[in-house]
Amino acid sequence: MSSRSHAGSETSTTARVWVSQRKDEWEAAEVVHRTMEAIEVILSGSKQRRTFDLTQTAVVPRNPAHLEGTHDLVTLQFLDEPNILHNLRVRHKSEEIYTNTGPILIAINPWRTLDIYSAQFMDKYNSSHLDRVGMCKQYYVGRCNGVGTKHI
Repeated sequence: MSSRSHAGSETSTTARVWVSQRKDEWEAAEVVHRTMEAIEVILSGSKQRRTFDLTQTAVVPRNPAHLEGTHDLVTLQFLDEPNILHNLRVRHKSEEIYTNTGPILIAINPWRTLDIYSAQFMDKYNSSHLDRVGMCKQYYVGRCNGVGTKHI
């Protein structure tokens, strides 16, 4: 993200953001200009240039493009409603219906039959996979390396 200051409280920035004027509706955008009172963006979907009053609009940072569709939400830079929903949408569109959030597995119903019951596919989401990527099984059984008490 680059930024330069202007007179007073204005900045000109290139940043990826989510904007929302209505509950549960987020639009991807690129910031063109921002002051303390307003933000001017180019909406990613329509390429339309719009100015929003910041007292009436929620604006949150959007994750970098290289993180979109990640298999584990913990790796996202920004872990909030619009970024989580977007990541799940990207994965669902690419037929990746399972997404981890650390030791938690989220499944999105594809509303169609998928070939997901092969041993190879199930092994991909097996809890032992988390051990290979540095997660402790204690989240599943309440013990790590045979020591400790059950937490779940």
